Amino acid sequence: MSKKRRIVESVLIGALLLGVYAGSAIALFHYSNRSTESRLTSTVQVAEGIFDGSSEASAQTTGEALVSDYSYDKEVRISIIQRQGEGYQILYDSWGNKDASVSAPELDAPGHLLTRTSHYGYQMVYLVALDQENPSYYVRTAIKTSVASRLSRNFMIYGTLSLVLILGLYAFYRVYEYRASAKPLSEQIERLYQIAGERPSQVEEEDDVLALADAVSDVSDRLSQQISDLKREQEKVHAILDSMSQGFLAIQKDGTLTLINKAGLSIFGYESAKEVLGKDFHLLSQDLSFGARISEFLENGEEGSFDFLRNDKIYEIQCMELNEAWQSGTGKGLALLIEDVSEERNLARVKSDFFQNASHELKSPLTSTLGYLQMIDSGILEDPGEKKAALEKAIQEAVRMKEILSDMTALNRLDEGKKEPLERIEVKEEIMKIADLLSPQAGKKGVIFSFHGDGFAISMGKEDFTRLFQNLLDNAVKYNKQNGKVDVSFSPRRVKISDTGIGIKKENLPRIYERFYRVDNSRGGENIEGSGLGLAIVKHIVLKYGAAIHVESAFGIGTTFTLDFPAEGE
Repeated sequence: MSKKRRIVESVLIGALLLGVYAGSAIALFHYSNRSTESRLTSTVQVAEGIFDGSSEASAQTTGEALVSDYSYDKEVRISIIQRQGEGYQILYDSWGNKDASVSAPELDAPGHLLTRTSHYGYQMVYLVALDQENPSYYVRTAIKTSVASRLSRNFMIYGTLSLVLILGLYAFYRVYEYRASAKPLSEQIERLYQIAGERPSQVEEEDDVLALADAVSDVSDRLSQQISDLKREQEKVHAILDSMSQGFLAIQKDGTLTLINKAGLSIFGYESAKEVLGKDFHLLSQDLSFGARISEFLENGEEGSFDFLRNDKIYEIQCMELNEAWQSGTGKGLALLIEDVSEERNLARVKSDFFQNASHELKSPLTSTLGYLQMIDSGILEDPGEKKAALEKAIQEAVRMKEILSDMTALNRLDEGKKEPLERIEVKEEIMKIADLLSPQAGKKGVIFSFHGDGFAISMGKEDFTRLFQNLLDNAVKYNKQNGKVDVSFSPRRVKISDTGIGIKKENLPRIYERFYRVDNSRGGENIEGSGLGLAIVKHIVLKYGAAIHVESAFGIGTTFTLDFPAEGE
């Protein structure tokens, strides 16, 4: 118990004892006075009732009658006094004193208690009554103050001792009870300080309630601060996890899901973590292969990855062993990092298909070229005309290979996103130049170009612009009918290219932008040479510059490509 607390408690106990003592003294003093007054008053009344106030003999008779009465209080002195001029004459005194009173101030205050020293040297209490029949006579009663206060004194002494004893026992009991209850409290406070990482020296078993309350307040503040810090750190961790584009999950050894971020919830189709946390991970997906693979990693404690198909998307799930158990006794768990690899996997597939198709497309002209050259070299073809025709066909196949390689290079450049310097291009003017370059090819089929509307200017890479419209116009000529037409119309930010060709079947329209998809195979039986990359290049260039392309086609009637370019600054 602290020194300050001891002093305060001692003062309070002392004040309590003094208060009890003073209160008891005052109460007993008033009780004693009332008792004394009652005894004197009753004796005066009896004496005054017997005394007839006629003579000294009557006074003697009255006193003797009182004294001889069995109910007379022997401790009360009775006197009958007569006023004689300026003095007083005692006619009767139960204590035997008949001398004139030298000083009797009580006779001047009849009916009131008065305390003074008597003729015998005692401190006494007096009460005087005038005789009703003869006012010159007084009936006086008196009692020693020692007798009057004996009861009060005895009560005060023994009562105070009793109170002190009771209070002492009570204080001892309270101290014992306090220490018995404070000990486990102080132990709990020490544990709290240990949890908080501190153990202040001021917390002791004998500390009082105020000191323990201060310690509780202090450790509470420390723990509250630590909890607040932990909450902030937890919020930071959740903010970081939720900002990840990959899904993140933590699973205990027993399969209970203990953590999932926002991306993870989205992947498995949940809105709130409360729906899945604390539940078995099998709830995430009904796919049996998913549950089997996760269970296998949990059981074996291994790390690895596998692909998981959900909602037409391919996810790569990386399984990592948790170094620490989330709960004691559960063993090591598993952390899952889930990433959408659909584009990557599709790109890999496209690249695989690309190289496979490229090999196939290059193999055919290369084989033909080698065949023609070998026939010439081996002397199989001896006629000059045949040799010339074979050389022309070899050159055509070589040109075809060059076009394929050129388109492959262009497509690769577009895939890599390489930037090209922008130029201000007058659309109508440049498209007419491209059409002019294709005029020999168009002339062979009797195809006529026509241009309508006013042109506009755009900012675009010159090479990209040329490849874009060269592929579209070349296809419009290549897949057109004999003596057909190609109409090119211009309106603000729009170019529309329509041909009167053989068209595209409806079921083949979604695939026309695929690499090496041979458009001619969908347009009839005519074998038209091409790299199969033209429209794939068109699509890449359109997307690169934020434009849009739309195709409409009726098989056997013709095809229309519409290109919309964004406004300047968009």
